[in-house]
Amino acid sequence: MLYGFNGKLLRVNLSTGEIRNEAIPDDILKKYLGGAGVALHFLLKELDRGIDPLGEKNKLVFSLGPGAGVKAPGMDMHMVLSKSPLTGGVGESQTPGWWGPRLKKAGWDMIIIEGRAMYPSFLVIDDDRVELRGADYLWGKDTHTVQKILEKELGKDFSIAQIGPAGENLVRFASIVCDLIFINNRMGMGAVMGSKNLKAIAVRGTKDVPVADEKTLEEIYHYFEDNFLTNPLNFLTTQEGIASAVPSSNQDGLFSVRNAQTSFLPGGEIYSVGSFSGGGSLESVPCFSCPARCKKKVVGNNKIEGHYGAPSMESIVDFGFTLDLIDPDFIFQLHEFSRKYGFDTTSSGVTLGFLAECFEKGLISKEETRGIEISFGKKEGILPLLEDMVKGKGWGNEVGKGVKYLSSILGKETIPFALEVKGKEIPLHEPRVKQMLGLGYAISPSGPDTFVVEHDTDFDENAPQLFLDNIQALGLLERLPAPSLEAKKVRMFYYLNQVFSFMDALGLCIFAFAPCRFLPFSLISPLIQAITGWEMSLFRLMKIGETRIQLERLFNLQEGIEKKEDWLPERFFEPVKSGPCRGLRINPRDLKEAIELFYSFAGWNIDDGFPERGKLEELALTDYL
Repeated sequence: MLYGFNGKLLRVNLSTGEIRNEAIPDDILKKYLGGAGVALHFLLKELDRGIDPLGEKNKLVFSLGPGAGVKAPGMDMHMVLSKSPLTGGVGESQTPGWWGPRLKKAGWDMIIIEGRAMYPSFLVIDDDRVELRGADYLWGKDTHTVQKILEKELGKDFSIAQIGPAGENLVRFASIVCDLIFINNRMGMGAVMGSKNLKAIAVRGTKDVPVADEKTLEEIYHYFEDNFLTNPLNFLTTQEGIASAVPSSNQDGLFSVRNAQTSFLPGGEIYSVGSFSGGGSLESVPCFSCPARCKKKVVGNNKIEGHYGAPSMESIVDFGFTLDLIDPDFIFQLHEFSRKYGFDTTSSGVTLGFLAECFEKGLISKEETRGIEISFGKKEGILPLLEDMVKGKGWGNEVGKGVKYLSSILGKETIPFALEVKGKEIPLHEPRVKQMLGLGYAISPSGPDTFVVEHDTDFDENAPQLFLDNIQALGLLERLPAPSLEAKKVRMFYYLNQVFSFMDALGLCIFAFAPCRFLPFSLISPLIQAITGWEMSLFRLMKIGETRIQLERLFNLQEGIEKKEDWLPERFFEPVKSGPCRGLRINPRDLKEAIELFYSFAGWNIDDGFPERGKLEELALTDYL
């Protein structure tokens, strides 16, 4: 008997209307523990190389780890994978919430969407009952409107994963919005969904997910519930949300500002949690089974719609910091606009920052953009341009293709400050200050991401001892300076990158687990073993994390993404211009040596970046060649 899984995938061919219940082979489930690994298995086996990411032959995979739908802390994530229209390589996006757990409780571990519907459609999954319905009456509507229509039509016990107009109009960084607050944000998975004429997937699940050792699972759950607030980061995020760290991070110079010209925003301390309440109050939004309650919403602020949750750290930094804007009300408006119409704040914010610098340098004019100008420190032009973007209209249609595309049409002078790697816009956590994170931005197969690794400042001379104690389980015993790419730092990255990778692979939320949150490594393996009944160890979890990285690497290489794209924009080789980290830069020679050292750790050929046969044999991945 399977525990933690149903052993079933739902395959939906939108071109033919065929819906099939298929078994997931037990050996594949056990090898990858579900989640991203199983999704990558199907993508590598089934996708033709070189296909158009927005074409009928691409596939969209929704996948769950072992803890979705189970009473377990921090395991409510679901992941969406496909060939990304933003990068042309592997695309993966994750979010917690309720949609994934309800899919598992409906009896499914995965959905594979293929083909393209002739007309706008949406999918209804009600336990074993699955139906495709016409969505003409939903197409073109914003996410809140669709949520209310489907709640009235189906009932509030359904979770809704949907695209907004940005996805319909194929904005390359369109997101998938789940229950209005939980977002599959990055890599353009919403555009893939839109290319398939699929507006939404509504899910209700009423079944229990069997677990192997309910007693141990309950003990770990209650241990977390009773003690997680003793962790300083869990305490802060439970009280004030993830965005609570914005003012202190700005004071330390940890965010890129003005398209990464500097890393300090004067007056940025205004972006405290209280500045977004507008006289209202902050309330928690729970995930399915996690006591931590990190997500927040604002109630009683009459300046906002209030349907989409409080601004995340990303929304604040992506718009406010990159554009040098001091205006919490406007940033809240942009946050809600991104959720309402369904697009990624990081890609859109970085794209706007890139355009502002192009205007500043005289590399683009208002005549070229049909009268719209984007400037640092000014909000004029931003909403009109974003409105055109989500409609696929005028210059906004160009903006919706991202920084790499815009740089290609605006000229080689823009390349040094085009903040993208592999076509994916770089998050605004500053890599010159946190250089292990910068290494992750450069080499991650799925492109630069905030959560490619735990950040350097959590293990430097100022970090809490608790975090250092937690990583001793990995053999990491020293505090290392944040702005450094020495060999010891590359080793630290190599191990912590695998930790974050196995969390991504299995749907574990980093805001619940070590190294910096409450639940330690010593309890992660027993937790997963209690769910699945499969013998588990930290070693095995690390290998699952490494396997995910290698599979994504193989995917990219097969799609023509070469070793030369493991690099950073020249902007980060320039010194930070002002603030507490003034003068810090990444030395390109140090970055080159760090990448080569990582390659040797990872078993990647130094000449072409391809995984060596020995590494693929060790991880049993030669079937994917």
